[in-house]
Amino acid sequence: MSKNNKQIKSTVPGHAIGSRVVKTKRNPNGDITSAIQHWKKMLKESGNLQKLKDGKEFIKPSITRRKQIDRAKYINSLQDNE
Repeated sequence: MSKNNKQIKSTVPGHAIGSRVVKTKRNPNGDITSAIQHWKKMLKESGNLQKLKDGKEFIKPSITRRKQIDRAKYINSLQDNE
């Protein structure tokens, strides 16, 4: 079974982040490592893990605004130099 085919079969319909163990001829009981890799990839792509990490500590709205302004100034300075 190809890697792409295995990823397609490991997706769980109806679940945004879910993975199932696919049974193959080589592994009749199923390969848990590929299911875990697929689940980790889906978790990373969805952004849920990053939301959990960001929610560990409270960041004041003024700090987030300050970071946005600083980032905008930096991008603007890069565009002015070009």
